[in-house]
Amino acid sequence: MTSISTVAVSSTAAALAAALGAFVISSRQTWPARLGWANAIAAGLMLGLSYLLAEQGLQWPALATALGATAGVVLVAVLHRSFGAQDLERNLVTDQAPGYATKIVLGTSLHSAAEGVAMGVATALDFRLGVFTALALAVHNVAEGAVLCAVLSGQGTGLTRAATIAVISNLAMVPTALAAFVTVDAWPPSTPWLLGLAVGTLVYLVMVDLLPEAYRQAGHSSIALVVSLTLGAIVLLEESLR
Repeated sequence: MTSISTVAVSSTAAALAAALGAFVISSRQTWPARLGWANAIAAGLMLGLSYLLAEQGLQWPALATALGATAGVVLVAVLHRSFGAQDLERNLVTDQAPGYATKIVLGTSLHSAAEGVAMGVATALDFRLGVFTALALAVHNVAEGAVLCAVLSGQGTGLTRAATIAVISNLAMVPTALAAFVTVDAWPPSTPWLLGLAVGTLVYLVMVDLLPEAYRQAGHSSIALVVSLTLGAIVLLEESLR
């Protein structure tokens, strides 16, 4: 299988993993804590991948990487504001305002697109790192899919349909992963810019979307512990596989 085929298959598989999030919310009584921990796991994985990509960025001009990260932050902030999700709460599984679920779906697609860039760049730099990134994002999508399925279920959507929507919203990572891979492969000088873009967007999404909601859902102490353990585990695991 060629590298570009690997990117297509692994990004699609990572998107499909979001459907497993439906199983995480099988008990309504434990939704708040489960969603908080799911967000914390997703945040830890994204931060861990950000660290690994930033480490790769040290091998390239620092200014280009930094400017790419800045561009990523600005881009995501503008997109958040464009569809009114800059202050969106992700823990409203009941009593939702009109359009709330749509904004959550759009937010998930935005997350997925940023993750696709990370996956594509990682695969272009190192095949093993790309596969590792895809596996980490698949686990991340299970956690993020649980949040989306909980929101949709709170509006009366069946879990099967909610899982399908979770997968569709995560498919945004496929074209961005392919575009990032092809760009880096065809024009290597774009590497630090795309590395920075991926790091900036992932960190921004963690700080603005995932962590604030996780704190509201399960408290600060347990969330800090889960994020720290997940981040450490992903970094140590990747180091051990080198």
